[in-house]
Amino acid sequence: TLTHNATTNNLPGAANITTAAGDRAVYESDGTTVYCSSYTKASGLPVVSASAGFTLGTPVATTSGLSVDITGIPATVRQLIVNLKGVGIDAGTDLLIQLGDSGGIETSGYVSVGMQLQSGSSVTALASTSGFLCKLSSSTQELTGCMTFNLENSSTNSWSGVGGFVRSDAPNQGYVSTGGKSLSATLDRIRLTTISGTANFDAGEVNISYI
Repeated sequence: TLTHNATTNNLPGAANITTAAGDRAVYESDGTTVYCSSYTKASGLPVVSASAGFTLGTPVATTSGLSVDITGIPATVRQLIVNLKGVGIDAGTDLLIQLGDSGGIETSGYVSVGMQLQSGSSVTALASTSGFLCKLSSSTQELTGCMTFNLENSSTNSWSGVGGFVRSDAPNQGYVSTGGKSLSATLDRIRLTTISGTANFDAGEVNISYI
């Protein structure tokens, strides 16, 4: 085993390496630190294991309340996916996804549009500055789908989002949402709510995954 030491044996990935016959290491030093500048495994496997990929959150029921929050999103997140499964509300209004930080959920400054797509019908659209709009105009509708948010600029906490949803009760009708938002601080929470602010959730669940 090669044991990592930041000064005397600085290894790739800052982690110990279990050697095997045929492996090759190249070392160099700047007079202060000894670096393993290259390590190649005879097996062809990577020296440093790949990232585990996306982290999946815990599903949250959307069966009651005027809004549903998911908090505790790590500051290192660069891509966030909000997943809806059969999410419904008890009144004819539109569904919003809002972003937030340590100062709370931000309810203004969004550039967003939601578009309704239906077989045999023309496309209708609605804009919103209070959140990313996932159009849900009938109390009998339940939405399933996802919306992906990408960090565009970490210095301004600017996020862009795009997503698609289908009516669980009528698969011939769906919605597309897109837009952008700059937060006042690092993203750490999201909220599902409605434009009216008075409709209650009555079906489904929401979850997030992130990397």
